Amino acid sequence: MASQGVNNGTLVGIWRDGVLISKGTTHSISINNDMIDITSKDSSGWREVMAGLRSWTLSGEFRFAEDSTVAFADLFSEITARTSFGIRFSTGVTGDMFYHGIGLLSSLELSGDTEDGMTFSASFEGTGTLTETAGS
Repeated sequence: MASQGVNNGTLVGIWRDGVLISKGTTHSISINNDMIDITSKDSSGWREVMAGLRSWTLSGEFRFAEDSTVAFADLFSEITARTSFGIRFSTGVTGDMFYHGIGLLSSLELSGDTEDGMTFSASFEGTGTLTETAGS
């Protein structure tokens, strides 16, 4: 059954090829529509635009753990091989909408502060269509 009311952000995750990237703390999806400037002398001093290319990105922050199902080392292999893969942004709750497509890693960062758990962040850029689907 789909979630009711306001969703708890703890439910949101990013999946790579159907496997949750574990130890996540923060996730986001961004969908963009680039504008094409069509301003002319007939525009009376106002900028006019029309819709151009659409794009989408996913990003997340994760706790570093060598034994994660999808670990930093796995993502490192993906970014160095320039491999595309299925990527999904979802709550994982049956019936909730999820967003999926094919993506590539655009950035990967590993960090560690004094007396704190190590973390890493990853950004994924979509290639092609982003699809919205009811979860199952």
